[in-house]
Amino acid sequence: MSEKISVVVTAYNIESYIAECLDSLLLQDYPDYEIIVVDDGSSDNTGTISDEYAQKSDKIKVIHQKNGGVSAARNAGLDAVDGDYIALVDGDDSVSPKMFSTLLSALKDNDADMCICNYTKVWKDGQEKRKHTDVMKGECAEPHEALKWIERPHSWSYVVVWPRLYKRHVFDNLRFPQGKIHEDEFLVHKIYLACKKIVTIKDSLYYYRDNPKSIMRNSPLGISHIDRFEAVYERFQDYKKLGYTDLLPGTVESAKYNLSKVNNYIVKSPEDKKRITDMCRVFKEMVKDKSCKSGLLNHIIAISPKTYYKIRGIFKKD
Repeated sequence: MSEKISVVVTAYNIESYIAECLDSLLLQDYPDYEIIVVDDGSSDNTGTISDEYAQKSDKIKVIHQKNGGVSAARNAGLDAVDGDYIALVDGDDSVSPKMFSTLLSALKDNDADMCICNYTKVWKDGQEKRKHTDVMKGECAEPHEALKWIERPHSWSYVVVWPRLYKRHVFDNLRFPQGKIHEDEFLVHKIYLACKKIVTIKDSLYYYRDNPKSIMRNSPLGISHIDRFEAVYERFQDYKKLGYTDLLPGTVESAKYNLSKVNNYIVKSPEDKKRITDMCRVFKEMVKDKSCKSGLLNHIIAISPKTYYKIRGIFKKD
């Protein structure tokens, strides 16, 4: 019996790329799927192009909504799915024709609830930039063990939600946090915990476009990037509740990525300054937590992150 796959495509002002994305989805060698395009208040022709595709294919339906960000768009798509499995695709990316059949086969072969594949990064014009084929190693694990993957080198591949296929139930009680960037970081561990087993495969089946206009690229030191620190701290707290104390040091190391920019964030208001102060305070709490063996260096950093990273910056210049 065929089982339907629901593909949620988020789209905002990507008129140059949405057709390529939808063409790649319509070329799938798996027959039973639907494509839900969520036009998140685009001011260009993204919505019009999506509607034209929906008129030509009964596999496509389009949701138009006021601009609310990627989380709001994904949530609207998740609320509309009708399939047994779910895939999340960014509308400026594209996929291999065999992506869903391959991921579904791996899910079934391993009795897993989520399958993650490798991806290829492409330039703005679609030409291949880098193939990340050495990250996913072809593993299968239960959630506690799989959560260790998040702290590996190239951990981003284990965090982002798009090069994957999920059983529908994984999102029964999960939605993306609105008003945040790094939204995947807030949800990643909860997604893993909603699975009984996670499998990875070596195939590179997703084509991620390196978009120079993205928030991440255009404002790397914007204060909103502290959202990621807050997401990691939320993960730290959840691990404590679950008794996963062996995973706590990894979250401390992950939190340091944002902390290391403590002297460089763009501060525009007292609220921004408070977010930085709170980040330093929370990091100290994480390091001093008796459940976490975080190492001597982290205890030194926690005394005064601003001083530590200022001094380290001076030595790096020298």
